[in-house]
Amino acid sequence: MQYKHWCFTLLVLLSGVLYAAGAFAIPASMTLGYDTNLAAAGIQNSHPHNLSSASSSTIHAPAGGEDQVCKFCHTPHGGSAEGPLWNRINPLGPNGDGSFPLYNGGIGGALNLYTIAEAEYNATVAADPTRYPNGATRLCLSCHDGVTAVGEVISGGTLASLTMSAYGTIDLSTSHPVSFIYNAAVEAALPAGFNRPVAGDVVKLDALERVQCTTCHDPHNDTNDGGTYTLPMWRLYTGVEASDYNDTCLTCHSSVPSVGGGGSLHILRQ
Repeated sequence: MQYKHWCFTLLVLLSGVLYAAGAFAIPASMTLGYDTNLAAAGIQNSHPHNLSSASSSTIHAPAGGEDQVCKFCHTPHGGSAEGPLWNRINPLGPNGDGSFPLYNGGIGGALNLYTIAEAEYNATVAADPTRYPNGATRLCLSCHDGVTAVGEVISGGTLASLTMSAYGTIDLSTSHPVSFIYNAAVEAALPAGFNRPVAGDVVKLDALERVQCTTCHDPHNDTNDGGTYTLPMWRLYTGVEASDYNDTCLTCHSSVPSVGGGGSLHILRQ
């Protein structure tokens, strides 16, 4: 119970359960963490990032297995400096050597981030293993690369034998570019129609002015209800999927980019 109390405290510090500025509440069963009220009512937490045996999500530890929610990503002691109290090993990547591809297309044929030096988007892992991907994106890919063992952590060893689904595996070569700097110099170098998020925007850059997975997603609050709202862990959440999607894109784009299908997330049409 002490660990669960620490776990709950950590989640309050990291995310909370309400969005700021006109916030809309996320249902408790979709908020990551140990909720004693839900447990007392016999309701399992359905958050996809709840990998514990108490979860009802698609991927989780078996009955009788690891029941500590936060442990799959965080630890109070002996973690990695990659993230806050981080308990996961570095992602192996699709080639198994820690390398990841850059986005290999141009959005509308007009954008090539490789040519903008200030964006620092041309450093591959082969050149420097610590630069790409970086920040929160690197943390996300410790599960979502589809290769790194989901149930293996730094402090605790193998908590469960879990495999990322094909749908949850992110291919950076066909995904919106991430882990690049988006400062004023980069904005000025881009074609017309691109804007940076401004202070107070729910869609936001990280502390180093970089676009990351967390620019659009909040890993602790899942907004996908499996019905009328299917955007996962959407940071700009009002409960209306179409406008939330469009408004997220319009934070940086003058028009909404097209998105392809294909059985995985983030497939962009060339």
